[in-house]
Amino acid sequence: MDDGGSFMIPAIGVVILIFVWLVKRGDEAQERERLEKYAHSLSTSEPITFYYCNSDSAPGVTRQTVQRLAEQLRLDENQVIHQALYELAARNAVLPRQG
Repeated sequence: MDDGGSFMIPAIGVVILIFVWLVKRGDEAQERERLEKYAHSLSTSEPITFYYCNSDSAPGVTRQTVQRLAEQLRLDENQVIHQALYELAARNAVLPRQG
């Protein structure tokens, strides 16, 4: 006699899959919004040449370190450099006051 219990396991699996899909979709929407906001914030100013160091030290880092940091933060290398410079400027109180 079938009490419907055999249907519950696949149904729970489907619910879990739908939940995971919705969460992932939300993460993708947030990521897309963040990237659009970043792209909008880029200026058309003249780019500078940036040189990576041969080893990691206080005056600079290797490209491999920036790439690993970018991967961990889910940013691109350019965003990592901008964020690092922003945090350095904030720490040294050289940012203009925002009103």
